[in-house]
Amino acid sequence: TKSGFYSKLLVIMHLTSICECEAQDSQAPVRPASSAPWKQWKPVLDDLTAPSYTTVKLSTLPPAQIDQSLKKKNGRASFLAKLAQTLCFGLKFRELAQVLEALTAGMYAADQLILKAGMLLFENHELSSPHRTNFFVRHCRCLGTADKKATALEYIIYCLKRSEHVHLRTFFQDHLRVHRKMIRKSERVDHILRGYLGILDYIEWLPLASGQVASEGENAEEGATGAEAYHGLTIAARAMDNFRMLLDHEGPFDIFIIKLIHMLEFYGHLDKAESVLEEYLDKNPENLNAHIYLYTFLKRHNLRAEERIDVLHKICGMDPSNALVLDYIDYIYSLEGSGSAESVRMVADFLDSFDNKDSLEGWTWLCRTAVQAVHRKEKQLLACLKQLWKERRGYWRPYHFNVRLQPTGCPEVWICKATLLRVLKLDDRGYVSSVEEKLAELGADTVDAYNTFAEKMLQRPDSESTLMD
Repeated sequence: TKSGFYSKLLVIMHLTSICECEAQDSQAPVRPASSAPWKQWKPVLDDLTAPSYTTVKLSTLPPAQIDQSLKKKNGRASFLAKLAQTLCFGLKFRELAQVLEALTAGMYAADQLILKAGMLLFENHELSSPHRTNFFVRHCRCLGTADKKATALEYIIYCLKRSEHVHLRTFFQDHLRVHRKMIRKSERVDHILRGYLGILDYIEWLPLASGQVASEGENAEEGATGAEAYHGLTIAARAMDNFRMLLDHEGPFDIFIIKLIHMLEFYGHLDKAESVLEEYLDKNPENLNAHIYLYTFLKRHNLRAEERIDVLHKICGMDPSNALVLDYIDYIYSLEGSGSAESVRMVADFLDSFDNKDSLEGWTWLCRTAVQAVHRKEKQLLACLKQLWKERRGYWRPYHFNVRLQPTGCPEVWICKATLLRVLKLDDRGYVSSVEEKLAELGADTVDAYNTFAEKMLQRPDSESTLMD
């Protein structure tokens, strides 16, 4: 299109200005040398960018370096794309700017490559600025085949890396104004854009909130003044208004909700915070984080114990590998005073997750439950533990009870596993002896500490304590 053509011309001018600035900067740091044969490729690039280009002078280069396909337009585009990739890897940004010029001027279908390589150039060039980058990105969005969302995201990430929040605010406000002028505008998109503006308000509010906390504590001299506290309250109110609008829509707006809850808690509006979390959960019942946020909030403020446990039980059902499973198990034990078949299977499922396979809390609970069942002669619980081993031993032996102990493993976990096998009198296939040999390789003081830990595992559990104490 005509607008795309003029945008390409502006991109060329901008890349040229960056290239010229780098050439004039005599104090520019030396870039690492590229592994690419740049001196051999330079004449070809000059030919490709010449106004009266006809054919490439291949006689000056080795045949292995330059293919005959350069005589075709697609071949030239492929050559320039590969050259740009090589220069990116070699951090040769001056030459990269020249290649991007050639790609842009040649009217090749390489808009996305121009965007990606151009952003890399702006991120690493010492003379780049958010203003220059914004100019580049704004015109790249007019290119025909460039991904508009990717273009916007590139600029957002660029500004976040440099904490350029003022430019980000302008960026979102511009998009909000453009969206509201559209014929088929979406209220949801409008509120999401306002949510991002709320994030920027939240970032601005954080240091003011920290200053207010300091003024109320021991560091009163370094605290916020009354004017700063009022300014922080104004910013917080603006951010919370932007966040609340998202509650009218379904969707994973976790990043906005947790910021809203933090602000409401800071100013002591616990009822409003609880109402927000419940409304968010009602709109997103399948969102695991919505359940977790509500549970952790209720637990943090010790509110509504029964409802809190119901939410925790749902979390365990939705994600058996979640660390909150241990909270639920500990709560059940505090009520019943002993383990149960359901609890044993929940912990086993938790430990089967790769992230939790070496969880000391999980193996301690399972080990102490087995010891308790033996001491109290709880036949039903013992039968459950042995049945669990019978069902899973096929993959538990290589997965959990491998005789080849990893050097980075946790000795306390090894002891819990060995104790579990010994207490239940299970066929360990040499696992217990492997643990003993591994512990014997450690120093005497360390071995004594681990022996003390092993004796604790074999003690009769106190009925008034939890199994993970």
